[in-house]
Amino acid sequence: MQILTPELSIPPFSEVLWCYYDTWKGPDIGINSFVDLHPVQYHHHSLVKDANSLESVSDGDFESCDEVDEAGGMQIAPIIHIVNLAEPKGDGSIVNLQEGMAFLLANGQKYSADIHYINPTDQTILINSAFNIGLVPAEEVDYWLNGFDLDAGYFELPADERTTIKFDCEIQTGVSVVSLLAHAHQYATDYKIELVTADGESEVLMDIKWNETFRWSSPSIFFKQDEIIMGEGDRIRTTCTWDNTSGGLLSFPSEMCTTSGVAIGLSEPLFCTGDIVEQEVQ
Repeated sequence: MQILTPELSIPPFSEVLWCYYDTWKGPDIGINSFVDLHPVQYHHHSLVKDANSLESVSDGDFESCDEVDEAGGMQIAPIIHIVNLAEPKGDGSIVNLQEGMAFLLANGQKYSADIHYINPTDQTILINSAFNIGLVPAEEVDYWLNGFDLDAGYFELPADERTTIKFDCEIQTGVSVVSLLAHAHQYATDYKIELVTADGESEVLMDIKWNETFRWSSPSIFFKQDEIIMGEGDRIRTTCTWDNTSGGLLSFPSEMCTTSGVAIGLSEPLFCTGDIVEQEVQ
């Protein structure tokens, strides 16, 4: 299967986030390969996301999707996300799964091909994106996967201040988290992800000093099946710290704090606007 977006013109010195919408009309089926094709030079991201909750869009729509609401943007989660649980096959797929594993593509699933490009030149550029997706029959799938986004929501970072935001998100009880990916932009300094159990115990899963280049290549970590099992009342805690040296107020989407990932046994794609447990400005 291939998802191919229409062509998009990007004016000089501008940034665009557009979405192409469609619906899968075939049977419930598994996805076991995902190759993202795009021009590298001006690319920020290309994702395929769950759009079932977006009643205002129809199949074939291709439109701007960069609106920001009070929660911090469009609250839709990735259907497919990067995960490495097996050796790469050398075909460019960012989905490397063990035998019997697949992402769920359900009959009637509305999806968004979400593409983000930046044009730093004085010329108009013409682009599009494509996604080559490998499919496997449902009867050959033993373990179903889905993607998730855990997001800080809307926030503001005062100029010339150091700000830390810490938030919690619960993920469906009993699922096995097999990947986590950290996403922030150029003013971040630290990014930490923890598993916090119902009794308050915590385990650090990722703790990194942020590098500006991570904006373009988000750091990620992968776990063996059943290594990280979500118990009842457990949550994923994300802590982001920024030094706002921009000279002005920063807010979403100029800066972000989003932990993405993949879980085995997750019943549907999950988007969580986190519960803020701490916010400090220094």
